[in-house]
Amino acid sequence: MKHSKLTFIFAVAALFAAPVAAVYAQEAKQAASKPAGEDRSYLGDYADKKAQLAYFVNGKENPVVYKETVGKTVVFTDATGAELKVEPGSDTFKFVLKADKDALNKAGAAYNKGDWESAVLYMRPIVYPIIPVAGLSQGSFASEEYVQIFVDSLLNVGRLNEAYAFAKALPIDQADSSIINAAVSVADALVKKGQYQKALDIVGNLEIKNASQYDASPAVIDLLSALRGAGMVKQILPIYARLGASDNPSAPQFKLWGIFCDALLGNRMTAEVSIGAVKVNKDSDAYPLLKMVQGYLKETDPKKPDIGAALDAYAEGIVFGKVSCDCMPELLYRTGMAYKAMKSFVASNEIFSQIASMYPESQYAKLGAKQMVKIEKKKVAEEVSHEDEDDYDDEEDE
Repeated sequence: MKHSKLTFIFAVAALFAAPVAAVYAQEAKQAASKPAGEDRSYLGDYADKKAQLAYFVNGKENPVVYKETVGKTVVFTDATGAELKVEPGSDTFKFVLKADKDALNKAGAAYNKGDWESAVLYMRPIVYPIIPVAGLSQGSFASEEYVQIFVDSLLNVGRLNEAYAFAKALPIDQADSSIINAAVSVADALVKKGQYQKALDIVGNLEIKNASQYDASPAVIDLLSALRGAGMVKQILPIYARLGASDNPSAPQFKLWGIFCDALLGNRMTAEVSIGAVKVNKDSDAYPLLKMVQGYLKETDPKKPDIGAALDAYAEGIVFGKVSCDCMPELLYRTGMAYKAMKSFVASNEIFSQIASMYPESQYAKLGAKQMVKIEKKKVAEEVSHEDEDDYDDEEDE
């Protein structure tokens, strides 16, 4: 999280000294004067608090209050009671939050000092009311400036229960990528604590179908891979299927991961039919994943397993893939395991070492380390040239 994001918030907050902002000030002061309290959902505490925004026309401020969301249309009311409707993705109106600058300044100061508890306390009365409008286009209302700082503070102070309830309430099916990423960061933290179902709950209804959401794809792919590694293969398959059917540029990757899940679950016929319909270019980030799935299907063919053909597919994926490809650590690991199955321990050890060097934080670095084999080289004769290590046999030291 970059602390520079706070600059925008304070600039906006400085615009408002209207009486309506005093409501936020009073709530923030009350909150900050209390102990941090238990780690729980605070949605109910702010259920009757409505987001107060404003837009400007010819320099004139027009305050509005959130009323409701009908379908995916956000409805506000102005001072006369007239309704203002904002459709998904629209940035016709440029809203700013009517918040108390003193509370925001105190939240910012606490955040910059690493005083996460105080930052949470000052931000709560500001950020909870804007949950329903966080799905607005960031070009219409920059809710990310508040949501990201609040989520970051919650995670830094270890308030996972509150973070979970907050993230689950965010309208990420409509929100831009920055809001999706904030919610996914909570899901990531839950995965690390073994709370897999809660992580799944946050992204269960996620859609990535418009350009403003596309940048969230890498974080979502990483999260789903972590859940898959935790055994949630069946549970995440519908998410892969939904995201793979969109116009998202990352749709081929989501689709291929879904096919891989089908293969892992034993749905080989579905996987084989589906993989045949996937067409990706060799320069695509999805290409190494395609080769990994194809290789896995060959390696695990119940009628005629073909490790050699699997290795050919894996090797092609590695050659054409980038180091940054999301599937690369697993592709390398499966390649190493295939070599190990063929008792080519020098090759498998080398690959497992590469994973540890290139992707030290990956789960496959740890798995690869466990698969390393201690090799004892058999000396054939003293006069034999030692120039080529292939002149030695690989032998596992029992």
